[in-house]
Amino acid sequence: MPHACLNQQAKTIDEEVASLETAVDPAEAERLAAKIAAIGPPSDRDGDGKRQMRDLLQKQLDLLRGFESRLPGLKDRRARRLELLRALWLQVTELGSAAGNDGTTSGATDRIRTLCAEIVTQMGGASADTEATEAISDAPTIERT
Repeated sequence: MPHACLNQQAKTIDEEVASLETAVDPAEAERLAAKIAAIGPPSDRDGDGKRQMRDLLQKQLDLLRGFESRLPGLKDRRARRLELLRALWLQVTELGSAAGNDGTTSGATDRIRTLCAEIVTQMGGASADTEATEAISDAPTIERT
């Protein structure tokens, strides 16, 4: 089901965000930059050890900055997936309420189909159970009333 995959993706993103947040330490970035500055700019007189140390510190700093730059995008993806799950929940709730009142669904099934398609898109085009999505109809809801 799309919502189960979406929920799993949100959980995976949460874990990745938590991992990156623990790895990203602004003080560490400052410390690495200070060490690189203390070594000084590259020169022809540098020995292999100094050159290797500068390269290593620069790689660490680049990696740390890469982590920092990934966080906002991951947080945005997580927020969007949670927003889609909430929207789906609200539409399903509305579908049940509408059917209980007058037997019509006020277009809720179409909105649910649209949300399911958007969820599949957000999941990176992962194949959804299209038969399940297409099977959403007014009939089962009307029969319950």
